[in-house]
Amino acid sequence: MSPCHTRNHGRRYTYYASNQADGSREPAQRLPAGELNSSARQELVALLKDQRRLSELGEHLDVEARGELFAYASNLADVITNATIAEFRDQLAGLSAKVTVTQGAALMTVSTAALFAQLQLTSPEIETLTVKLPTKEACYGHESRLRLDPPSGPVPVRDDKLAHLIGRGFAARERLMSMTADEHSAMPQTEARHLERIARLAYLDPAIVRNILSGTQPTSISARSLWRMAAFPLAWAEQRQVLGFGAN
Repeated sequence: MSPCHTRNHGRRYTYYASNQADGSREPAQRLPAGELNSSARQELVALLKDQRRLSELGEHLDVEARGELFAYASNLADVITNATIAEFRDQLAGLSAKVTVTQGAALMTVSTAALFAQLQLTSPEIETLTVKLPTKEACYGHESRLRLDPPSGPVPVRDDKLAHLIGRGFAARERLMSMTADEHSAMPQTEARHLERIARLAYLDPAIVRNILSGTQPTSISARSLWRMAAFPLAWAEQRQVLGFGAN
C-alpha cells in the first residue's frame, strides 16, 4: 500500500491505498492513515514497555547493560507517546520500523539492531520484532475500505472530528429550542434544515456519546459516516444496534 491523500470541502484526508499497478483485478483497498498511525504508536509503546520481551532480547547482556536497555526503552516509549505525527515518524525511521498492510492484517516490524545501536550495545540474534495489527473490511456505500480493530494499547484515541460533530449537535439543538416560531420561519430553509440535521445528534444514547468522547466507539463510526446517515432511530437500543454497539 502507498500513502495517498484527497481533499473534500477544504479538508485534507490521508490514507493508505493498495497499488493497482500490479494488474490485480481485486478492488482497491484504502485504510485511514489516522487509524494506522494511532495503532502503530500504541503498539510500539506497549512493545517498548514489555520487560519480558526486552529481557529475552537482552539475555546476552550483563545486568548493568540490561538495566540501561530497560531505562532507555521506557524513556523512548514516553517520548513516542507525546510526539507529534512528524516526530513519531522520525522515531520509526530511527528504529528502521516498517508497516506492511495486507488484506488480513497490518504488520509492524522494528529492527533490534537499530534499537541496540542507539545504546552502543551488542545486538541480539533476533533481528526484528513483529507486531500484528488486525484489520477488517468495511463497506461505505459502493466503496470498500479496510479498518483497523481498536488498538490494544491502554489509552484509546479519540476522534476529534467526531467529538466536535457531537458538540455541534448539542449547540444546534440549544439554538433551535431558544428560537421563537417567527425566528424559525424567517430563517432560510437551507440553514434550518442544516441545523435540524445536526441537532438530531443531541438525541443519541448517552452511552454512545460517552464512547465517542472516550474514543471507544466502533471503528466503523466516523464524523463523515454519522453525518451522512439519512436517519437513525430515536430508541436508544435501536441506535446502538444500527451503529454497531449491539442491542444491550
